[in-house]
Amino acid sequence: QGVNPRPACIQWLSLPLPSATETNLSGRLTMLFHQDQRDRNADSKRVHALFEIVYTAVDFAAAMTFLIGSVMFLYESWQTFGTWLFIVGSILFATKPTLRLARELKLAAMGDADDLAKRLNG
Repeated sequence: QGVNPRPACIQWLSLPLPSATETNLSGRLTMLFHQDQRDRNADSKRVHALFEIVYTAVDFAAAMTFLIGSVMFLYESWQTFGTWLFIVGSILFATKPTLRLARELKLAAMGDADDLAKRLNG
């Protein structure tokens, strides 16, 4: 009975993700947050670019809500609205790592059918 190196959350989700010791069909190590995931083919490059655009837009929106909220805090009559902007900005900042994880899971799921079959049967 070997020890499964995959985190419990990945086992629970039953996702066909590689462990740290598995390799893809070309013999290269394949893991989440690895350059090989985004450079696999044209579709994976497109998905990666799309997620980066959304990530940057969310990052910019979060920064703007904090900047505007900070200026509003200078005036007592605007402090309530400024507080709401801080809350919205915080939610946007919390969205960023969620986007990164969603991107990596999507890229991992986009692997070649043979690669996925090898992972499931391996």
